[in-house]
Amino acid sequence: MGLLQVVGIAALAATLVAALKDSGSKYTTIAICAGGILLSLYAMLKIEPMVDTLTTYLESYGMGTYTTLLLKALGIGYLTQIGADICKDLGAEGIASKLELCGHIELLVLCLPLVENLLDISFSLVSTTIS
Repeated sequence: MGLLQVVGIAALAATLVAALKDSGSKYTTIAICAGGILLSLYAMLKIEPMVDTLTTYLESYGMGTYTTLLLKALGIGYLTQIGADICKDLGAEGIASKLELCGHIELLVLCLPLVENLLDISFSLVSTTIS
């Protein structure tokens, strides 16, 4: 599926949502979610080759542990953004901002071991140069 088809799907979904909103239909939320899910699936299918290439390169340079960390961070970021966008589309701005906060905290917790390793290396370099 090409980008032109994706733009067509997005335009069709937006038109359907606008028409349902004007008529006061209870199916507006379902149309918003369906359009978002279709577009998200397209994005996930397109990102898969990039993730495979990135994984191959990082593992070939002996950085396999960082590959997992990077992919988890990307996943958390994308899922948080998609969830927040869905909440915003449905008019729940407060929930969207709290979801983004949770995503940021999850990223910080995920990267904590990496920060600890960097601090250990920094302190060992400083203590070596002082001695």
